[in-house]
Amino acid sequence: MKKVVPIFLICISFFNCKKTSQDSTQKIPETIQIESGLFYDVTYEDYNNNSDEKKMATNQIVDLFDTLAWEDGSFITIEISATNVLQFMNEGGDKFLVEITNETDNPMTFHQKFATKEECKEIVNTVLNAKELDAVFLSTFYKVPIMTKTLEEVMAEQSK
Repeated sequence: MKKVVPIFLICISFFNCKKTSQDSTQKIPETIQIESGLFYDVTYEDYNNNSDEKKMATNQIVDLFDTLAWEDGSFITIEISATNVLQFMNEGGDKFLVEITNETDNPMTFHQKFATKEECKEIVNTVLNAKELDAVFLSTFYKVPIMTKTLEEVMAEQSK
């Protein structure tokens, strides 16, 4: 199985990412094709070091949200295509950072938003039962140039 390295491990906290001078105006795709199937490559780790990398069905992935010991830093990553990974990282309590990576983009601009555990389950079902993530679905996320800004910074800029 291909090893998936969560971006969360590369940049332990989006609040402490090193600022760079990269141009954040690069376009990212308006739709994302999903490589649908019965099983998806999943990596997860929780507060009790319960971790694994394996193929899982959609319902098994949804069940992880109820079985893992969620604490700040616990995560699940799901490979949804050759260039995109759906990631969930606990930010503490019932707050999760949801991220759809975009490995074809330079600089790295990812779709991100915050969600509750229940919303995360809905996102998993929506994404894994779709053939494509369209502009309507992706519009519920912020486009975050992760090497230069945090989700909070982008949210603050867009609320002005």
